Amino acid sequence: MVVVRETRKRWTAEQKLSIIRLTYLDGNTMSSVARQYGISPVMLFAWRSKAKKGLLTSGHSAGEKTVPASQYAQALDKIQRLQKLLGRAVSDNELLKEAVEMMSGEKFNTR
Repeated sequence: MVVVRETRKRWTAEQKLSIIRLTYLDGNTMSSVARQYGISPVMLFAWRSKAKKGLLTSGHSAGEKTVPASQYAQALDKIQRLQKLLGRAVSDNELLKEAVEMMSGEKFNTR
């Protein structure tokens, strides 16, 4: 006897959504669509439930690129550093504005 090991099919969110759309067409039942794609009707019901709740999405919009987690963490660190620098620059700018206002209000004689 030869045993063939089947690998599980992984469906993308787009594929799941297109299969779910078929269940709403006239003449299609959940069971017939599930049978057509070789999936369990229970799984199809679960996909449909998730889709109704908005939990079944592709993860990102078209044209949006993905980045590795390490690169994302580095970007967050850089943002924090830049925010600190910006805070210091704003503080320095306020001090300089106050100094200019004080100096412009007074007449300085350098004689």
